[in-house]
Amino acid sequence: RLQLVPPNDLRNPIASANLRLRVSGPRQVEVPLGTFRAYKVSSTIDLEILVGSSRGTTVNLEQVHWVVPHIGPIKTELLQKTLDPRGADLGTFGSDLEAISINF
Repeated sequence: RLQLVPPNDLRNPIASANLRLRVSGPRQVEVPLGTFRAYKVSSTIDLEILVGSSRGTTVNLEQVHWVVPHIGPIKTELLQKTLDPRGADLGTFGSDLEAISINF
């Protein structure tokens, strides 16, 4: 669990967050560039904005990166969901990026 605090007021956090990281073993991943043996690196961040002692907006961010050690990321998936203090959905954003070329 992490806390975001302003530089001049360490006792009153403006947000708190949970961060989880996971790495899986290699799997075959197909992208427009070809098929690769890639590791799945995923992270989840649950960020809650604090308003005084009350709960504010919450942002849930999930990222998955498929990484080939000698090339780097070949595929990235992103999902962001924003909720109001009562848990109502304020919006969702997602994107998927796949490798079509490699620059050295």
